[in-house]
Amino acid sequence: MWRSLGRWVSRRGPRVDPGEEAFGYAGAVSSFIYAMLAISLIEIPAVHFLLPWRTARLILLPIGVFGLVSLLGMVAALKVNPHTLGPAGLRLRHGTGFALPLVAWRDIVAIRTRLHSPSGRGVHIENLDGRDVLAVEVGSQTNVEATLRRATPVSLRRGTRDVEALRFWADDATALVERAREHLADSKASDDV
Repeated sequence: MWRSLGRWVSRRGPRVDPGEEAFGYAGAVSSFIYAMLAISLIEIPAVHFLLPWRTARLILLPIGVFGLVSLLGMVAALKVNPHTLGPAGLRLRHGTGFALPLVAWRDIVAIRTRLHSPSGRGVHIENLDGRDVLAVEVGSQTNVEATLRRATPVSLRRGTRDVEALRFWADDATALVERAREHLADSKASDDV
């Protein structure tokens, strides 16, 4: 989170390899986080002026500042770690806590926009109609679904499981799907040659 904050503040932009395009996913939660930032900015001076005990003010000030910086770090982690796609494949991220290794285009059968509200939170694997699906949700939703050619192992904190599809949120899902389909067509054409 701290590295992401440093990268964001220094305006070095998102982490994207050469030839890849970045697709953000923070839009679904940005307004909520910015509202929390505004509340924190009001809370810190309010606590300072309203509490009559100097010791309590001195204890609460660094806690409030740490909370404010942590919220900024959360926004930064989402902004500088976007989903990426390029000629080699698709890479999904969720802040600094999750990065799916590159999924090659030859391993993806189809990709489409599809709004879904997963049953879990954050990054998790859920069983839908007898198949395991990796859900990388933001704001309790996903809006892109990629069907995989074969079951692919995915490692999460609770262990490794094979998934047959990927569901994730992208701020501009339509543009991501269009670019992904172009790469899928190019991959299919090169496989046919």
